[in-house]
Amino acid sequence: IGPSGAGKSTFLDFLHEALGHENVSAVTLSQLLGPKGEYYVAELHHKLANLADEGIALDGSYKGIELLKNV
Repeated sequence: IGPSGAGKSTFLDFLHEALGHENVSAVTLSQLLGPKGEYYVAELHHKLANLADEGIALDGSYKGIELLKNV
């Protein structure tokens, strides 16, 4: 969350490098709540962090949060 160009991606890139690629996953909330959710949950096993872009819809809403509310 924040303005474009504020360094969010740079921070996530740094965090990814600091933790090590083998310790980081990038599973979105949409993937976790989708039809193959169990597969994606397994991707989180033994990871230190999940650094995923949840994506903001054009209207500014969080698509993943809407999916979670429907569960």
